Amino acid sequence: MKKKSVGISMVITCYNRAQFIKESIISCIKQEYDGPKQIIIVDDASTDNSVEVIEETIHKFGDGQDIELIRLPENRGVAGATDAGWAKSKHEWILIVDGDDIQDPLRCYYVNEVVQAFPSAIQLAFCLQYINEFGKKGHYSSYAAGYDFETSPEQIIIDSPQKSYNNWFGELNQPRLKCVGATLAFSRKLYDLWGSICQGETKDLRVEQDFVLGFRAALLSNIVGKKRVVLQYRIHSQNLSNIIRSDGFRGVIESELFQDTRYQAFRAASLQCMLRDIRWAKERRELTNWPIEMLEKAEITIRQELAGCEMRDKWWQCNWFERLRRALYYRNKVHKKDKVWIRLLPFRLFCLLKYLRKR
Repeated sequence: MKKKSVGISMVITCYNRAQFIKESIISCIKQEYDGPKQIIIVDDASTDNSVEVIEETIHKFGDGQDIELIRLPENRGVAGATDAGWAKSKHEWILIVDGDDIQDPLRCYYVNEVVQAFPSAIQLAFCLQYINEFGKKGHYSSYAAGYDFETSPEQIIIDSPQKSYNNWFGELNQPRLKCVGATLAFSRKLYDLWGSICQGETKDLRVEQDFVLGFRAALLSNIVGKKRVVLQYRIHSQNLSNIIRSDGFRGVIESELFQDTRYQAFRAASLQCMLRDIRWAKERRELTNWPIEMLEKAEITIRQELAGCEMRDKWWQCNWFERLRRALYYRNKVHKKDKVWIRLLPFRLFCLLKYLRKR
């Protein structure tokens, strides 16, 4: 007997995405999937004409679709917008959809395929292809850290606390699931158990919603990664992922540029949410299957990473000359093994020259 297809809610978050939102909505409408589906579009108080584009697209292409537009009265950030969309979702599985990405027509089909094979799963992770703001296609990215797309395994299953812990806090050279929100699908059980991302002492923070949701799923230890390309992920100047980091010297420079103070504040807020969730998991054991000892060990690691964010934030508040001085002073203490400080020296000298020229 054929199993019933799962219901899927697609939550599209949009802030000033008038240039891209039409393609994103149409790609959700044109999903080749015969199961129940719902489209929720959350406009996060855009200041451009995104709402007009959304309404026009719904009117032109949304006939017969279960589609709803939510207009937030004030900007809440991507996590707050995600919360608003998830609260309106009504199906068993929820997809995060960015308002500037294009979904593969088979994304919902792939979700259903994996759920039928792993009915206890809480989170699914897939692959993506990069595109630029003009739609030019780039390389593919694996769902697994430490692999390129061609060499990545067909699937990874995380079904125990130890595997979940290793996936988050283990050696970086081990195969791990990436937490790329645009490719993730979550069981509604996650929302029913944990509630919204922005609540408690972190309700006003701007956080990485995929990072926090992925950690919550890890605490439940039922995650599946599958080698399926489910979307085209757009890289442009207005998102936090506007740098595709490459290998070698160029990649080191790009990583240095990427870790600016804006991202560090974003990351630090997410880590604070994770600390909050660990405290809740200790108090309510139905939120996790991790033992207390493992939660405490994870808490120590997260606090160390949070301290690192604060240090890097202070680094980016210094002027270029001070950064160069610190980089040279700490050269024997930081990245001594792979000599990153040597590879970064020409770049930082270039920054110093730019600083002196402005003076």
